[in-house]
Amino acid sequence: MNGMDSKTTSQPWRIWHPAPHTEYTAEVLHPETGTWTAIVVPRDATGSNVKYTLNVDVRTVNPDRADAEISAANAAVIASMNHLPLLYVTQDSVPAATASAFTALGVTKTIFVERGEIGAAVRDSLPTVEKDLKTMQEIVDEIKSYPTSENYVTITSTKTGEGSLLQQR
Repeated sequence: MNGMDSKTTSQPWRIWHPAPHTEYTAEVLHPETGTWTAIVVPRDATGSNVKYTLNVDVRTVNPDRADAEISAANAAVIASMNHLPLLYVTQDSVPAATASAFTALGVTKTIFVERGEIGAAVRDSLPTVEKDLKTMQEIVDEIKSYPTSENYVTITSTKTGEGSLLQQR
């Protein structure tokens, strides 16, 4: 089976075999700061000397945008796990449609997902905040606390309008 086990054959997304090339570009888009390690492994390289050049272009994004996107994406996961509606607020107000939904649905408690405390200005305008998830660790811990979560944590790309980009040349 071409050196692949039955699991790999039935799940082809587990492997990636790019065509032979002399140059490859990969754009890694991630909103989190930190120390990152690039692991480069030659595929079918010949000889003992394989040359690699790594160029890094660090871009800065609006931190409020990143916090809002991460909060909304993971709030959708949490709402789904609880079979609850997902209602949005802005950074500085509760939209009329959201306030109407609170009333129409009889909402008395909320799970507020606001990484980086992006919703601090509206927190007191919400029905009782049962859980206030302000850090990525709190969000991850909440999602992982559900026995059926399968650890779905959402990371979004705020660097382009199209998400992550992989380009082979």
